[in-house]
Amino acid sequence: MLGTPARHIKSPSWAIAVMLVWSLFLMGRSVDAQDRTPLLSRLFSNSTSANSCCNECDSWFVDATNAPSQGNLAAGIRCLRFWRLTRGGGRQEYSLRDFAASMTPAVPTMFYVHGYGLGENGAIFGTSRLANYFKPCAGQRFRTVTWVWDAHHQFLGSMTKNIVDKSQNAEAQGYYLAHTLRQFSPDTEIALVGHSFGCRSICACLHGLTTMTVSQNVLPAEGIDTHRRIEATLIAPGIESNSLGPLGRYSCALNQVERMNITFNPDDRILRGLALIIRDPNIMGLTGPLLHEMSVDQLCKVSVNDVSGHVFGAHRLGPYVRNPSTRPALLPPMLNR
Repeated sequence: MLGTPARHIKSPSWAIAVMLVWSLFLMGRSVDAQDRTPLLSRLFSNSTSANSCCNECDSWFVDATNAPSQGNLAAGIRCLRFWRLTRGGGRQEYSLRDFAASMTPAVPTMFYVHGYGLGENGAIFGTSRLANYFKPCAGQRFRTVTWVWDAHHQFLGSMTKNIVDKSQNAEAQGYYLAHTLRQFSPDTEIALVGHSFGCRSICACLHGLTTMTVSQNVLPAEGIDTHRRIEATLIAPGIESNSLGPLGRYSCALNQVERMNITFNPDDRILRGLALIIRDPNIMGLTGPLLHEMSVDQLCKVSVNDVSGHVFGAHRLGPYVRNPSTRPALLPPMLNR
């Protein structure tokens, strides 16, 4: 299982390991050059071009790359840095308090949590692509926040160690994300969008908002505990198929959402390689969630979509946002206004 300690995961053959390492390398660097290292100034230039839009006019990112993934996570909150992107490629830093105050309820706020292998520039560009895909040429209807975490592959470590480390780190991000959301006005509408391992962060956050605990770390008392309007989208989720069920790792996650979109693709090459590595095919991005384990109330909140006919064997975000047929499977309803 993705959430198990390293000693419980059997080592794969060297051929499978090499194949997956290379696939992850290509995924992180991206086949498309613009996915890999876009300049911030280029992002804003693209957003106002004739073929693009202005959803990025209120764009932010949270740098959580230095926040610890183990031990006392509360101490890592001070490591979070909050930035507003400005035209011309600049950025302005905010405190957590001022960042939360800027997330006014006037428009919804979309958080995007990236997957394995991406860095800051690739993650921000992914957010830009999603924003324009969700609301093409309709003006500034929602703000965007990119959640950047340490997802880089460590080539000196084994494939097994990398998977376990990134799984733990992605889950720890749920702690920091939950704490951040608890600082917002209760009237702020929030759309959480995760890709690949980023879906673990989303689910850990939602579970933590219910239980007040993530990775055995209790959330700080500072924050507003109340019902919030939250919708979520899990794209090619690299989490266990039973994660959202009553016995799953994130069994309380659905309590926090009004709606959750989940995509799966049995042909996803990256997730099939991951299944070989961990010797477990029960990955939500391959099979979908185990619906029979969910209650009626939970089932009413979940929309599950097989996208194999639209993205084929792809795992990267690019093929999802290039195909108009996948839009209904990804779009949080609160952003469709």
